[in-house]
Order: sequence, then C-alpha cells, then structure tokens
Amino acid sequence: MLSVTKRIETVQQPKGGYLPTSLFSRYEYEDDYDIEDILPAYKSAQGLVVDYMARFLMGFSKEEAFRISLSGAGKVHRLREAERLLRKINTVDMESVVAAYKLVKYDVYARTGTEYNPELVKGEIPEDIIWNTIKLIKRTCVFFKRSGPVIKIGFTFEGGYTSLVSSGDGDYLTKETLWDLKVSKSQMNTQNTLQILMYYILGVHSVHKEFSRIKNIAIYNPILNKAYILNVEKIPDEIFQMVSYKVLGYSKSSYSNDWRKADPKNFIAVLEFLEPMRRNRFDPDKYEDGVHDISLTDYWSYNIGKTAMKYPKFDDAKSIKLLKKGKYKMFVLEEIDGKYKLLYGARRHVLKYELTYYYQNMELYGEFIMQYFKKYWDFLYEVSEAVQEIDEKEFDGKVHGCIVDLDWYNHLYINPYDGKIVPYFAETMYEKHVYKNIRNLLKDHKPNTLLEYKRHLKTSNTLANIEKRSQQRCLVDTLGNTSLEKDMEIEYGIDMYTISKKLKQLQYIYDYSWITRWYEGIVLPQPQLRVKNTSPIQNRGSILGRVAIMECGMRATVIEDNGSNDITVRFDDGMIVEHVTRGQFRKEIIKNPNIKKSRSIAIAAVEGYEWEKCEKVEKRKAPSYKGRVNLMKCGMEAEVIEDFGSNNITVRFEDGLVKEHCTRARFSAGKISHDK
Repeated sequence: MLSVTKRIETVQQPKGGYLPTSLFSRYEYEDDYDIEDILPAYKSAQGLVVDYMARFLMGFSKEEAFRISLSGAGKVHRLREAERLLRKINTVDMESVVAAYKLVKYDVYARTGTEYNPELVKGEIPEDIIWNTIKLIKRTCVFFKRSGPVIKIGFTFEGGYTSLVSSGDGDYLTKETLWDLKVSKSQMNTQNTLQILMYYILGVHSVHKEFSRIKNIAIYNPILNKAYILNVEKIPDEIFQMVSYKVLGYSKSSYSNDWRKADPKNFIAVLEFLEPMRRNRFDPDKYEDGVHDISLTDYWSYNIGKTAMKYPKFDDAKSIKLLKKGKYKMFVLEEIDGKYKLLYGARRHVLKYELTYYYQNMELYGEFIMQYFKKYWDFLYEVSEAVQEIDEKEFDGKVHGCIVDLDWYNHLYINPYDGKIVPYFAETMYEKHVYKNIRNLLKDHKPNTLLEYKRHLKTSNTLANIEKRSQQRCLVDTLGNTSLEKDMEIEYGIDMYTISKKLKQLQYIYDYSWITRWYEGIVLPQPQLRVKNTSPIQNRGSILGRVAIMECGMRATVIEDNGSNDITVRFDDGMIVEHVTRGQFRKEIIKNPNIKKSRSIAIAAVEGYEWEKCEKVEKRKAPSYKGRVNLMKCGMEAEVIEDFGSNNITVRFEDGLVKEHCTRARFSAGKISHDK
C-alpha cells in the first residue's frame, strides 16, 4: 500500500502532533565549518549524497551505501552507468561527490516507481555546492563517530510492515539509538517525530533483534548541527497505541492491549483508508449548471489519476467552488480574505474578476481553446498510440504539453508552430541530445527496439508520417527554422518547456473539459472589476507604523499600508514616497529622492537637514575570522591567524604555509590556493 513517508502525508495529526517536539532533548554542536545556503534544485539530492557518502565513509561498502540508487538504476536499465559512477566514489573529494550527485538521481525510481519522471539536477554541479556538501559529509561522519558506532544502515523492517504501510527504510542504528538523518534548514517538526516513531514501532515488530535493545529515538540535522533525542520510556503507552492502530494499521489483539503484540495483517485498516475515496465518488458532470460549494475531499478525489497532487490542506480556504456550465468545469478556491484562486492540483492562479464573469464565459473560453488546439492534440495522441503499438513495454506514450514520452529519457517534441517532430534524449531539462530522426535516436539509446520499429515503419502509414515529420528540425529554435547538419547535436536551454508547460495546462480542457488556467484576452466580453474587500482581515501582515533604516542611511516610517504591493513611507526629512512594496521596505532599499547616491551619514546633507540630530545607527561590524578553520579546494585545511578586515586576512595551511592579504570571502568559499 503506502510507504512510511506517503502515509504521513495522509495523516491528520492531533494538535501538537502525536509525538510533540517538546518531548525531545536538544543538543547543538559547534565546529569551524561555515555551511552556506544551497540552491533549491540541489536540496533533495544534497540530502541523499550526504547520507550515502557518510554511510560509505563510516566503513560500509559502496554497494550497501548506494543500494537504493543502484536499485533505481536497474529499474530504468541504467545499471551499467550507475556502476561506472560508483567506481568513481572513493573518498570525500570533488570527483567522488560529483559522481554521488549523478548517482543518487536514480533513487527516485526505486522509491516512487518507474512511471515517475523526475526533475533531475540540471547541468554541471557548481563548485560551491560540492564544497558545501563535503563539509556536511565530514560533519555527519564526525557526529556519528562520537555518537556511534553505527551498526546498521539503510535497513528495512521485514516482519513489521502492515497491510497499510508496506515499505520504508531507516537511516542509522547504533547500539542503543535509532537515528534519522534530516539534511534541512528547517527545525524539527511533528512530521519528523512521527516518522521516527513509526520506524521504531515497525522495528520492534520486525525480525531485527537489535530493536529490543533500543532505548532512544533521535534525529540529527547536519545543516543545523543539532541532535534531538528522546528516551522511548518517556513516551506514554497511549501514543504507541494510537500510532500503531490509527497510523500504521496494526490490529488490536483480542487477548491483549499491548501494542507490541498487535497483528500487522489488518485489512480493515486498508478498507477504512480507502473508504472515503470509495464513498465519495465525486463526479462533477452529475451537477447542474451553476456555482456549487464542494468539499476538499471532493476536489482531491477528482484529482486522483489526473494530477500528482497530494491530499491538500488549504489552511487559508474559506470554501471550494465548482463552476459547471455545459461540459466544462472549473474549481475555484475562495480564501479567507475573499480572493479567488483558480485551482490546478494544489497550484493556484489569481482570478481578477467576480466568479460570474468566469461562469458566463467558460463555455466560450473552452470552445475557443478547442477550436485552435484540438487538431494539434489529436495528432499528439495519434503519435502516442502509434509508438505504443510498436511495443507497450518499451514505449510509454505519455502525452504532456508538447511532448510524447518514449521512456524516461527519450522523447518526441511536437512543435506546435509547424507540426514537426523533434526526437531527443535528455537526462536533465537543460541539456538535450537532439536527433535528426527517430531511427537515429533509437539506434543510440534503445537499440533493442530498432528492428521492431523498422518493421512497423513498413506497414504503418501513421508511423511513416511520424518518421517523415521527425526530419531536419532543431530543438533550440522553437519555431523550427533551423536544420540539423549532423545526425545528433547537443542543445542547451529550456525554451521548449516554456511552451510545453502552458499547453499542458490547457490540455486538461481536451482531456477532461477541465479549465485549469485562464488566459485573459481570449474571451471578448468586458469583465466587471471586483469590488475591493475592505475588511480588516484582507490586510493581514500589515507593517503600518514600522520603522527601518534604508540604504541611504535615513529612517523611514510606514504611514500607509494598502497591501503587500502598495505602501507609503515617510523619511525623517519629511519626504513621502508612495506606491512602494513591503518587500522593498523589508530589504531596506526604498530610495529617498532628496538623497543622492552617497550612503555616508557623515557627509549627507539634505536641504539643511542636520544628520547629527538623527539617531545614528552604527554599521554592525562583522565578527573577526581569527581562529576559524576551513577546508580549501586543494584538500588542505587552513586557519585564519590574522584578520585586518574583510579584504585582508592571513591564513596558515596545515603544512605550515602562510599566505597573506587574502579575503574572507575566498576563505569561506575554500578558494585560497596552496601556492607560494
């Protein structure tokens, strides 16, 4: 059924959580590593790299440490590539970390299944990301060396899984403690505590005898360098019972209330989990034309199989409305402040006008979209059916936006401007191997299908037309004006996906008569502007009356707040600046027209205003770097022995080499070279 993490996403915990964070003892550690913020695209991959590399460096084999990655690679027939990357992982250095980043991208196939097409790490991995990861790996190894030794890693819970929760794997097991590793900037939350508690309960029921000796459950976060530990004896028995029966789906024993003796084969729990979906059977087509209030479960059940939306919370929702007219439908979220948002899965798009405008024109809008794009979508699905007829196991045929998937890496892009087909191979969104025709693509990346493809090519007029359309077009030019000179060329960029993303949202009109995006200007009738809601709740987060020092050096006070994009401030010299944003105020970048570019309080004078009368705010001096130690990219650690300011520090390498006149920035980035 569900993994541990998927089950947590569906659980509505009581206030404060099943296992409150306040029960855990907190420990914070210090070292000389400066951990920097990481780009969002690398966050999930960084956590896996830190985890698996730490396992390897703590003495476990590479195969065991990267077991899940290798399993995922095998599912998508990339095991040879994965093994090549594994051979490059030998120690905590740049080459090993880069190989680890490329290897963990296969994890998703083992965890979510081969039908999932992930957004992988794009392009080359920046050096600062690599060095940040190296620091986190070293920090994690140091922590577990101090808290260990680690006796088990990446373990599953055979014998403990239930009919409802059938998968999930733990991170680290020491002699007396079950550890979960969280590589995140966020503090521990109730989802984290529930997860580690579920692992413990599964472990107690499992075949692993080591769990009988476990006294503590704990979480370690290397980014925060904090550990959270709780003795299991301090957990009330009622919590174990609730999580065992309500969350994990164990069955109460008829002869005992002891949660340790519960039966994992409880099919009633599965039926209870599925019952809301079975009972709901929400069908918008059965509703009369009009605007209807529906439940969150109604909306969620309609999304199942159509979007990848998890069960949403929509904490700021006042109501969810179904707009139904003819065969077309829209789902709209009404927020507490009175704003309307068009729903597409869990995503929201702001609606500018009253619902009556959209209800009156949704049929016109839907028919307009179908008039212009129906033939295009017909052709996409024709291509999809044609490739599936070759071999359903080898060719997926999934249609999304302007793309028909052959598999996870091989695709056909159908240019919406001229109908030409662009075959391409891509492991990332940014880099694509563009082929002159489909045959060349299959020859390089799916050679086992080439013979069958040629056989169908002789007998199928549809496939022959597709092959003809796949000639001589370059992916980099979305208008299709450039011809390929070679059989294959590498193209960079994401222009293609910009168009595809927009058409994917409109595609729901074709597939389900479901309007998920409204582009203004398509429908002719003039809408009536919505009346502004003046209720106090509309201006949540007001910063009226707040004072801040702007970059010009002068104080500014918010005297009007009409929303996040419209505030008025008054400077201490009397200058009033209107129609600026809360964001500009918080970033302290609002400009005073009376003050020129100079930011010095000492020399600034505006129309006789005496700055000395203003409360001067001394610029906070950055703390000295003297005594700090950091790992340089040469592989050696360096210590700051003198600090005369941000652009003049002296460092000493571990071999005794001293370098003068370095900068703090290059020291923090690990870029001070080891040369004389």
